Amino acid sequence: MPDEQRGDVLDYLAAIPISNAREMGLKAAACGVLILAMNGFMLVYMHRYYPVTVPFAFPVLLGGLCLLAIGQPRSDAGPPALWGRILLVTSATIGAGVGLAVSFLLLG
Repeated sequence: MPDEQRGDVLDYLAAIPISNAREMGLKAAACGVLILAMNGFMLVYMHRYYPVTVPFAFPVLLGGLCLLAIGQPRSDAGPPALWGRILLVTSATIGAGVGLAVSFLLLG
């Protein structure tokens, strides 16, 4: 669509049509995997990790995977569909719960 613009997650949640939702999802998922890989390497080889980054890695990873899988779905009228935003927020919320649970398991 000609009225689409490059945007970020806040534009996505505000229902502004953006053209790079899947690319944004790929970058977010890669960032989450990179944070988890860094912590895994630190934990296995150096027997320490960064507990502050673990709760942020899972919401970024799951939110990125959600955007990568669905992009920015459209309703019949043309604007972004509400269910896509709900799914993105739900996946990031589940990721936050998983991140907190993993943090508490690693701390205990």
